[in-house]
Amino acid sequence: MVDYDKVELSNLNRQVLYGMDSIGEYKVDQAKKTLESFNLPTIIETKVEKISKESKIPKDVDVILDALDNFETRYILEKLAWESKVPYIHAGVNQWYGQLTTIIPGKTLTLKDIFGEVDKTKEKISIISPVVSIMASLQVIETIKVIIGKKIPSTTSYYS
Repeated sequence: MVDYDKVELSNLNRQVLYGMDSIGEYKVDQAKKTLESFNLPTIIETKVEKISKESKIPKDVDVILDALDNFETRYILEKLAWESKVPYIHAGVNQWYGQLTTIIPGKTLTLKDIFGEVDKTKEKISIISPVVSIMASLQVIETIKVIIGKKIPSTTSYYS
């Protein structure tokens, strides 16, 4: 997990890995702490870092899940995924609807092909918290498909 942000009160209604005691802590540290409390045989690695053009995808990464809140950073992460030839699973939310697509470098469209250029002037949008949970669940299903080699269609799905 890679993120540079700290937990804020406004995150708690839609980000289930955090509680009131997480406020002010780095998101990746708190997410790791919560996930490790399940005592599963999973190794969770974290990095407190802002994703940038200089970021590197580690060689042992098999799939990338986008839990970002802006297209500018999504486009950077997707470019890094293409350069590393790593599948990239995007899920996004906007009020009452969500969008989901799986990008397979060299086989599917890119996010820019699908969504176009970034509009940096848009104001922050409201998020309806159940939509986040639904899209995260669908993103996990897409991840399982990639891991087990199930054929992924080259289209984007919208849920409303």
